[in-house]
Amino acid sequence: MNFEESFRARFMMPLPAVTARKFIPKEDPLSCSWAEAWDKRYRLGGGSGYGSTGILADYKIKIINDFITSFKIKSIIDFGCGDGYISNYIEVQEYLGLDISKTAIEICEKNNKKVSKKFKLLSEYKGETADSSISLDVIYHLVEENDFRKHIKDLFMSANSFCLIYSNRTQGTPSRAPHIRWIDWARYVSMLVPYAIPLKHIPNPFSDLTGCDFFLYEIDKKQKRRGLDLK
Repeated sequence: MNFEESFRARFMMPLPAVTARKFIPKEDPLSCSWAEAWDKRYRLGGGSGYGSTGILADYKIKIINDFITSFKIKSIIDFGCGDGYISNYIEVQEYLGLDISKTAIEICEKNNKKVSKKFKLLSEYKGETADSSISLDVIYHLVEENDFRKHIKDLFMSANSFCLIYSNRTQGTPSRAPHIRWIDWARYVSMLVPYAIPLKHIPNPFSDLTGCDFFLYEIDKKQKRRGLDLK
């Protein structure tokens, strides 16, 4: 059974019931920074969003853990761990979760007691690396070009072997929501990260609920070592 058949077979397993958490709209982005807006949302009891609850959260957990097993991943850096619900179920030897919200990090530390899992603010990231980096439901929330480019750079520079991304890659009409920007980020990766090799596109079986899919990249280590960097 190949990788794709393996994770699809797992969809037939019963999904555990998940209690939906309260979703609090963000602050007006014009009145505060995005970090402050996200932080207030978490302080008011909001979660990481619709995609981090219920069947979509369970789907992500299954795919990530199957990926970890299939490729013998021992360490992961998660850029945008949010409230840590998904982090709690990722089965890996070493995990580092990063987020822009101080409150989100505090929630993660409170709810994730395993010593193998660490959390800290994205602003405290010092260039740590891991077998794989992951980005879940983050890219389309990066409405500022500089934030988007930094996210892509950090994702691939931190990845020693693989990078796993879960996002919508359609570049369409501008979103009416101020915290969403639809962008074909994969085109930017192909232009800006010459050592990133597309390995798998994993279509979402719950496409009626979301437009996001999984995209797996492998790192060309030789090319990366030649000193090629993001422009």
